[in-house]
Amino acid sequence: MLRRLLVWGVVLVAAVLLAFWLQGTIQDVCIVPAIGLLRMGGLLLRSVSQSVFWSLLVAGVAFIALGSLARSGRLRLWRPAKEKRVAIPGSIGRLAEYLHNTRRGLYFKWLVAHRLGELAQAVLIQRGTSNSEGPKRLGAEGNGGQGAVDIQAYMQAGLDRPPMSHPRRRFLSRRPPSPLDLDPTRVVECLESQMETKA
Repeated sequence: MLRRLLVWGVVLVAAVLLAFWLQGTIQDVCIVPAIGLLRMGGLLLRSVSQSVFWSLLVAGVAFIALGSLARSGRLRLWRPAKEKRVAIPGSIGRLAEYLHNTRRGLYFKWLVAHRLGELAQAVLIQRGTSNSEGPKRLGAEGNGGQGAVDIQAYMQAGLDRPPMSHPRRRFLSRRPPSPLDLDPTRVVECLESQMETKA
């Protein structure tokens, strides 16, 4: 401890002696340029208008206030983009979409026929009919005649595999008729009549 005090005392005495000997040099190299810089800075500050200082002050205070409000959650500086909510269609919505797309091709007609065939099977199961007899029984209990045969063929085509591959048609040639070309409203009316007779 005594040594440290002695070392610091020697350093202090040496610094004081050097300051007296190099007083003019230190004044010319350090003090005079520093005073000149301070004087020029003061002149520059005096040349700037007071309105600039007040504007900078108000902008700084506003920036600090907005930042603190944004951090606290009371103010949102930006709004997140609204997420588009896509409604997931239910079974009725999907069926309506299939009905709308029946003009696009045979596959969408098959989707409608498949859904109606499943519905017909559910109706007939409730009535105590086996699955294998479903389409035949539905047509047999329908209006009879050619309409019953058409509905049987429609149901059978709907419960079969989807028509994925088609032979290429020649230019401007018509597609051969299919049981799926039947108007689905006739099948719906037949199902409604089956439900009414059950009730």
